Amino acid sequence: MSQPKPYSFALIAPVVLGFYIFGFSDTVGFATSYVQAKYQLSETMAGLLPSMTFVWFLFLALPMACMMNRIGRKATATIGYLISIVGLLLPMVPIDCFEVYFIAFALIGIGNTVLQVAVNPLLATLAPPQKMTGYLTFGQIMRNLSLMLASPIASYLSLRFGDWRTMFPIFAAVTLIAMVWLLLTPLPSEPRAERTTSLKDILALLHNKAVLIAFIGISLFITCDVGAGVLTPQLIIERTQLPPESATLSSSIYYACRIAGTLIGLWAFARMGDVRWLKINMVVLLATAVAMFFADQAWALFALSGVWGFAISCVFATFYASATRARPDKANEISGLMIMAIASGALIGPLMSLGTNLAGGNHTGALVVVTAMVLALTTVVFLLKNVGANGGAQK
Repeated sequence: MSQPKPYSFALIAPVVLGFYIFGFSDTVGFATSYVQAKYQLSETMAGLLPSMTFVWFLFLALPMACMMNRIGRKATATIGYLISIVGLLLPMVPIDCFEVYFIAFALIGIGNTVLQVAVNPLLATLAPPQKMTGYLTFGQIMRNLSLMLASPIASYLSLRFGDWRTMFPIFAAVTLIAMVWLLLTPLPSEPRAERTTSLKDILALLHNKAVLIAFIGISLFITCDVGAGVLTPQLIIERTQLPPESATLSSSIYYACRIAGTLIGLWAFARMGDVRWLKINMVVLLATAVAMFFADQAWALFALSGVWGFAISCVFATFYASATRARPDKANEISGLMIMAIASGALIGPLMSLGTNLAGGNHTGALVVVTAMVLALTTVVFLLKNVGANGGAQK
């Protein structure tokens, strides 16, 4: 088999497809309502299901980064694919009990964690250094496309075949194709660690200012992203009395605008740089969050949801690239840290619920919480100007 040219489509495509697979973990959120209704689960028990997609980022990201130093990124990605496939197929077993879904969704979350730890540095190191943010942003386009299409596909399959579980074997088949394609692609060799990396070694990277800022930035980004996805439909229902079926259209608008934002971001990076473009977007995001306090028409809330998605579209890629450029010799460890930061998504739900309760049941209280996260994220983004590749000031 001939070796593909560096940075060629033959090299990049099977890796980018992994980003599309990331979106399959969001089927847990869609499926939770079906499982809750079928087994008459309490809100507390039902809430454990979607939490499975976040908790593993906290516990597994760093150990998987350590293991990846020994076995390589392609092998680690393959493990993630295999675990995901098992998790996606498990709901189809002829055992009618809630525990099957709990285990299945846990495996989907574990597989997603392992896959993200491996695929992000795999794509980052295949990219030309000056275009790393652009390549990672293109990967986010694929992820957002998956997120935008997952719910409509699941709804169609449910209506077409009369069983909402039909989506799982189809998603498992796509995951299998992605795994085989990656295995058949001869990627450039990567260095192996001469000694075993410990969790302490990885956490020590947070002493680098660029890595620390990126870690905090991604943590805040996830809270703003998850918070917007949960809160916007609630605000629409509360303020406009639209039914849930109509209010959830905001999610499709959100992800469609995120795709538009990443595409325009690719153009903007080449002309003004990734950090400068991100700062502009953060000003827009903060203004959008403030505007949501005053919007009481459905069209305005839908529009603001789209602007929010556009403005937040390039955050993850910019922070991830900034951290990787700071310590390119520790790409695997950086990946583990940045993916571990995603676990912050498990915190925003309880914080928003607290805000709503303190506001007497009004979701404006939750909006206060999310806006505080946006303000913190904006502050961290503007700190990027003080951090260079070696953790010092940029010239």
